[in-house]
Amino acid sequence: MNSTIMYCGAWDFKGEIKGLKAFVWDAQAAQWKEKGTFGQMTGQSILALAGSCLISVWELGQGGHVVSYEIREDGSLAEKDVLSFSSAKLSYVSAAPDGKHIFVSSMGDGTVKMIRVTEDGKMTLTDERQLTGHSVTPRQNQAKVHSVMVSPDGKWLAAANLGADEVELFRVDHETETLRLADSKGIDFGREPRHMAFHPSGDYLYVLTEGGNRLYVFTVHQGKLRELAAYETRQETGEQKGAAADIVVSWDGKRIYTSNRGQNNIAVWRVLASGLLDLAGHCACGGQGPRGLCLSPDGSTLYAANYDSGTVTSLPIDQETGLLRPAGQVLSVPAAGCVRVK
Repeated sequence: MNSTIMYCGAWDFKGEIKGLKAFVWDAQAAQWKEKGTFGQMTGQSILALAGSCLISVWELGQGGHVVSYEIREDGSLAEKDVLSFSSAKLSYVSAAPDGKHIFVSSMGDGTVKMIRVTEDGKMTLTDERQLTGHSVTPRQNQAKVHSVMVSPDGKWLAAANLGADEVELFRVDHETETLRLADSKGIDFGREPRHMAFHPSGDYLYVLTEGGNRLYVFTVHQGKLRELAAYETRQETGEQKGAAADIVVSWDGKRIYTSNRGQNNIAVWRVLASGLLDLAGHCACGGQGPRGLCLSPDGSTLYAANYDSGTVTSLPIDQETGLLRPAGQVLSVPAAGCVRVK
């Protein structure tokens, strides 16, 4: 493991969580040690690493904040800048590979925002795109963007329009700092696309849905999306409960991990040469209600933020099979919703 710092966001709407929790890796003790709690937070906090900064998106009622922090050498955080939006209900943040721009989604007004981030953490909104549409479930009465994900080369941005059962693909123009819609593809009605991940090659986009617990595979070629397949994410049991939450792809592109909240497990998928998937198995997450997932930089460990148990678990990865071993260290993080390591 070469991770040295861990940051944890929460999904708390009762005002009980006061900030972002930070942990540092103690190599001598071979465990994470709590560094402290930083910033102030109410509601949801989704995190992204952008160059030397940590970005936190807060959902506050109908609005929200985008906050940048300087990551100090000892792992502590210093707030640098804040962008506030009164009606956006911000839901996710993804950082460009070079860390110079971040992209933020909104469940409140169905927008996608492009924001410049300087080395000192100063942020400037450079473009905003309004998505449209609606679908069949009560919560799908308007466009609602649950997440955005930038491609490995930084040229494309995918948006999961939960409200319209669509996936939008934008071309990212870094010179003009704008977004241009390249393609839009619908999925089955009522599926509610939630989180996404690109394959490291950039040739495939994997879309996880909250309704129906499906994992869709799309090809990405010359700015066009094409659906290849869809898979059930939950383990077959007597009671098919719970909702899929998060997805990550291994750094070598050989495995995909998706979290299932109700079943308290992680689905492990093998990625075939065609981009299609083969289910390797379901592994216990070591807690209850897994939401956010994150891989260590060396690919040896998967971290799961378990909302219901208020924990973050470290799950060693079997490098031959990709399956997860029983949880090692369990960290206390009340209302854990998101975890990032560097």
